Amino acid sequence: MERLRLRQEGKIKVPDRIRFAENTPEPAPTSKSTPSLPRPEWLSNLVDTPSRDDVIWPAVTFSGLALLGFYAPSLALAVAIGAAIYFLNRKENKFWRSVLLTIAGLAAGLGLGLTVGQWLIPQGAQVAWATPDAIAAAITCLSLWTISSFLR
Repeated sequence: MERLRLRQEGKIKVPDRIRFAENTPEPAPTSKSTPSLPRPEWLSNLVDTPSRDDVIWPAVTFSGLALLGFYAPSLALAVAIGAAIYFLNRKENKFWRSVLLTIAGLAAGLGLGLTVGQWLIPQGAQVAWATPDAIAAAITCLSLWTISSFLR
């Protein structure tokens, strides 16, 4: 009791964590992290983690179209554009977004495909099954498959 009386009178030093137990101590300052820039919602929801069926069905479709591209490149590209819009629109029902992603994939695929086609087949060389247009159609189908499978 003597110690209690001395503590109440302030003659004995009591640590603050015991004296003010109901007040939690301030946490230690954490290391400063760089502030993240806000991203638009359409950009943060762009990448998809597809299921197995979301990869296989477009792969079968675009593989067939790539093979068709060696005989009729323009027909294969026309059907591939429609298929890409269908597969992208099926995921989230955003038609104009799927059209924009398809146009981006078409531009990237044609640019890369025509470059590779011109590089692989020298001018004037005739190969029965491979023309620069056929190679461009096949690479464009690969590009459209990648976009329709792994983007939303």
